[in-house]
Amino acid sequence: MTYKGDFKDAVFPSADREARVARYRLVLIEMNLRVSAVIHLRREDRAARYQFGSEREFDVVVNRIVNTELRGVRVDSMRLVVESDQSSIEYPLDFNAADIPARRTNIQPWLDAAELRSRDIVGGRVALFVDVDAGRPAEAWLTELLRD
Repeated sequence: MTYKGDFKDAVFPSADREARVARYRLVLIEMNLRVSAVIHLRREDRAARYQFGSEREFDVVVNRIVNTELRGVRVDSMRLVVESDQSSIEYPLDFNAADIPARRTNIQPWLDAAELRSRDIVGGRVALFVDVDAGRPAEAWLTELLRD
């Protein structure tokens, strides 16, 4: 099963608090009982002040989209694909594990422990960070799937 939503606008502040707009849609892909969410950002060829400005704004817009569209939704993996000109680049998403609530165990009560299972991870639980330096061309099957 694949669900491809319509493109929407996400309005967010730039580093200097000016308005920026990102065009995005969500794609949900179910394979082998696992659900992947793809945030598909589209950058326009024509640069304009109101459009997606710098790559550092990825963190802001990705978290805005996740908090709006996926808050409380469990997904097994999440991908970010940015389409511009004739290329589609996939960027890894990361998070700070210290943001996950820790608990004390009976075995070693002096240590905080965090147990992570994919079924426990839901959208909006922790802030995501985009690793812009690790961006790679999206796989051919994913690029084809994202085509209109």
